[in-house]
Amino acid sequence: MAMSQGARKLALSIHLTVSVGWIGTVIAYLALGLSAVRAKDSERVRAAWAAMELVGWYAIVPLAVSSLLTGLVLALGT
Repeated sequence: MAMSQGARKLALSIHLTVSVGWIGTVIAYLALGLSAVRAKDSERVRAAWAAMELVGWYAIVPLAVSSLLTGLVLALGT
């Protein structure tokens, strides 16, 4: 069963928004990792690792799952 034109556009818009957000959070995660590697004091390393955990679990994982699900909706609906 094919999706209507409006539903397809909505699903595509959601998919693109979530996917771009996912890429952005991965870049932020990498920047935090680089700052942890280059840090000279232990406080900065600890802060970067704590931030990486938060970004990973509360941004990267939900956006990755959302991207997968919206991609599947698009694939099965078109």
